Amino acid sequence: MAAPLAGVRPSQGLPRSGRIQKRADFLQAYENGAKTHGRFVVVFVRGNDRDESRMGVTVTKKVGKAVARNRAKRWVREVYRRARLQAPLAGKRIDIVVNVKPSAVDAPYREFAADLARALERAAARSEQT
Repeated sequence: MAAPLAGVRPSQGLPRSGRIQKRADFLQAYENGAKTHGRFVVVFVRGNDRDESRMGVTVTKKVGKAVARNRAKRWVREVYRRARLQAPLAGKRIDIVVNVKPSAVDAPYREFAADLARALERAAARSEQT
């Protein structure tokens, strides 16, 4: 295998194995997971039997048109990407589902990111208790 190019960083994106994609997995998180409320999000978390944590995002049409919904999903993925390798999420094997509330549309990114980071921390702590 060839050595990585100098100055090129490896991908920091969320790999396919790190995403929740099936409706059944979302429903399991809703029904059996611990729920944590934030100002702009609701986070569901439950343990999984996989080698890594997975994350899924839902944004309803109540949030807005496609542009607003896609922006909200990008923001969630970015906050999770930064938080997943740090305590308290590091080394966990959990499924996280983030539901974005309509109030997130008018929020500045910094406020949204801080709220989601707090909700993820609380959710991770609750996953240890269950």
